[in-house]
Amino acid sequence: MRLLKFDQDDNVSLTEDLLNEDVIPPYAILSHTWGEEEVTFDELKNACIQSLSYPEQEHRHNDIYRAVETCGWLLQDSNFNLWLRKQHGILWIKGDPGSGKSVLMKHAVRSTKIRFPKELVVPYFIHGQGSELQRTSMGVYRALLNSLLSHFPVCLAKLVTIFEDRESRFGGYNTGRWSWSSNELQEFLTDLLINHTQQHQVTIFVDALDECGEGPAREMMAYFDTLTKQAGPREARVRICLSSRYYPILGIDDLPSISVEERNHKDIKWFVNDRLRTFGSSPTRQKVLEEIMSKAQGGFQWALLVTELIIDRKLSGRRVVGQVASCPSTLSDLYASLLNDGTEMEKRQAIKLFRWIIFARRPMSAQELREALFTDHNMSYTSVTELRNHEQWSETMEDFQRYVTYISKGLVKFEAREFWEQWEESGHEAQLIHQSVADFLVKDFLTDEGMNSACAGHYLISRSCLKYLTLRDIPGRCPQQRDRMSSEFPLAPYAVRYVFDHIRSVEEAGLVQSDLLSALKWSPWSESMSQLIIVWKILNPNGLGTPSGWPFVRSSELHVLAALGSQSAFLLSLQKDPGALHRRDLDGNTPLHIAITEGHTDLANLLVDWHSKTKEPDYTRDRSCERPISSPQNVVLLDLDATNDEGETVLDTAVTMMATTTVLNLLDNGASAQRVRDPNLLLLFAIHSEDVALIRMLVTKRADLAGAIYYAVDHDIPHEIFIELLKAGGSQEDLYTHKDLEGDAPDLHHGGHALHLACHLGLTQKVGLLSEHGASATVLDQNGLCPLHVVVLNGSGSYKIFPNEQIRTVELLLRGTPTAVEITDRDGFTALEHAFQLERLDLIEVLLRDGRFSSPK
Repeated sequence: MRLLKFDQDDNVSLTEDLLNEDVIPPYAILSHTWGEEEVTFDELKNACIQSLSYPEQEHRHNDIYRAVETCGWLLQDSNFNLWLRKQHGILWIKGDPGSGKSVLMKHAVRSTKIRFPKELVVPYFIHGQGSELQRTSMGVYRALLNSLLSHFPVCLAKLVTIFEDRESRFGGYNTGRWSWSSNELQEFLTDLLINHTQQHQVTIFVDALDECGEGPAREMMAYFDTLTKQAGPREARVRICLSSRYYPILGIDDLPSISVEERNHKDIKWFVNDRLRTFGSSPTRQKVLEEIMSKAQGGFQWALLVTELIIDRKLSGRRVVGQVASCPSTLSDLYASLLNDGTEMEKRQAIKLFRWIIFARRPMSAQELREALFTDHNMSYTSVTELRNHEQWSETMEDFQRYVTYISKGLVKFEAREFWEQWEESGHEAQLIHQSVADFLVKDFLTDEGMNSACAGHYLISRSCLKYLTLRDIPGRCPQQRDRMSSEFPLAPYAVRYVFDHIRSVEEAGLVQSDLLSALKWSPWSESMSQLIIVWKILNPNGLGTPSGWPFVRSSELHVLAALGSQSAFLLSLQKDPGALHRRDLDGNTPLHIAITEGHTDLANLLVDWHSKTKEPDYTRDRSCERPISSPQNVVLLDLDATNDEGETVLDTAVTMMATTTVLNLLDNGASAQRVRDPNLLLLFAIHSEDVALIRMLVTKRADLAGAIYYAVDHDIPHEIFIELLKAGGSQEDLYTHKDLEGDAPDLHHGGHALHLACHLGLTQKVGLLSEHGASATVLDQNGLCPLHVVVLNGSGSYKIFPNEQIRTVELLLRGTPTAVEITDRDGFTALEHAFQLERLDLIEVLLRDGRFSSPK
């Protein structure tokens, strides 16, 4: 573990606090050189906190309507007040779609902050129509930690240590060299809330769990419920309030809860009455109000929509009362009624509009959406100029927004963006007016013949992006500056960033993409392909979301389709030209190299299985393919040991990409372990993957075992695998000089001896196994310490193991080599003398009891 360093002037008190908490060793240095640049702790701390943040994390909370003269009943609710009086506990605010849960949650956040100004209140509002982070558990954990950590310096210091280590080993977080995982952030959040809130009351609000999706919503509800149950025994002070629909949060009726539609009658009445205050005569207004209230049944969104329809249509007298009476009583039926009230052309445009808004990877700006709405994969236009001459093209953004409102029947709104590109004309993005609209559209309105809603949506977007990028204006006269190009062709930046994501989503939905190559207009010697390289370099210089090697100039169809992960199109092309399996791209890669590099292991395994079945027609094994492959006549077998221009075999590539199933599949079907560039790395990969079958296979093939035992200890692999390596005769004493799977030099501060490392890490069982297999307790590491020294001194460093484990490890070492008690370090001290200095009476007793001394002590 790397040490955490502090700025000498600004963080002395913080350093002392952390030393008291045993977060860092007492000999930590107070400055740090990161690369060639001196970095203070404050700079490192800020970089770590910022790595958790994202621009939209507070967007949804800020966007929600603030309750005025409504939601006051919450402050008198017995369940809400009982929850607030406790130091720990969970509260579930639940309700039907459109009942006003988010408005109520925002009111709860505000009132809690006012009521408890000295407590830490942290809200997060999930946004089902927002960016990926706004609607996933990863986004929730990142946002919560980003808000909490600055108040918990001990926890922050722990995370900064991890952050610094990864920045040093992998490179910059901001350049995409590494990322946080959802599981590790969840564990870190648990540690903070359970182990560090005993002196700090924390109240967390998480709104709209259901907008994360069915599975994630249930998992997060279960997680927060378990967390609050753990809080009691640890005296942690953490309250959590969650809101969601009834479904998919099922089976937890024992949670304290508030049902919104049972309590919001007065809120709806106040809102409708306020909106109708200038509408018609008083008797008419009263009749309309009564009719709306009788049908609303707790549905805030339904009442809001019907009220706005009445106002917009400027109805009066009996007509307005009749209109309300005839309105469908459910939100879904109301949405259907609205959208069916229009021409077929308007409906087609509305379907395209909704697909873009729902299935785009991020909210679309008004400029992007205008271009997208008039782009279609089968259109006859060949230039952007022709596209903008469409008879329904809107010349101004105001006209376009009115057009969208009209064809969507008011179900789409434009909101000011908190973040947008500086060259955009305005910062507005399209949103559905409510999540219930998205649910209705996906379920009942956007299905297509032969496709579900998602497949149809991603197909439309992917083909529209490809069509737009190949219009002759874009590659033909693209400016060299990104801002100019983005301003002139607003849809192009989105297209180059996300087109391949949408293609992959179509494939995942199971649609056979036989049109993919024609949609790409791809050919190995095409001039347009060379021009597209320029477009990508300008608009997506870091290649985010883009297959390496794109656009595969001078390659084969199979390279392109392997890179895109399209099994359906790949197999169709393979049937026509099986010999293309041996063709190379400009870097010497075969299509199999490319499939593995891009992470398409299903396709890679499919190809290896095809090779096996083609080679041995009667061969059967327990494997299944998503699609059957009929072997063509005059088949050409794969070369499983093919190397690219850098000398990488297919097996090398699979190891580098950590593709465990593909590695096994390749070896099982004849790939040579001796042909890989670094046979030792193959074994380390097997250890890292904890794959016993692969380890046994490699041992049988006489793989190089140098460094394997040390690596196994360093990664604390399961004992079953560890024993297999010991039985195979892996060297325990040799230095592990190989680089690990992330390409980093190993930590050799224990001289490369596995036994020293196991003692340092407190791995008592592995110490015993190593001793049983001949590990010497008398060998000194590069610091002049024997294993016994390492165990005794482990009580005062950054790796602090439990005293019982220390005692057990000392007993194991002395059982095999009792004379080790007299070995001295470079300063002439024995382990016993170190125990005396540390005042460890328990260790002194064991050392005196089990050690063998040349003279009486």
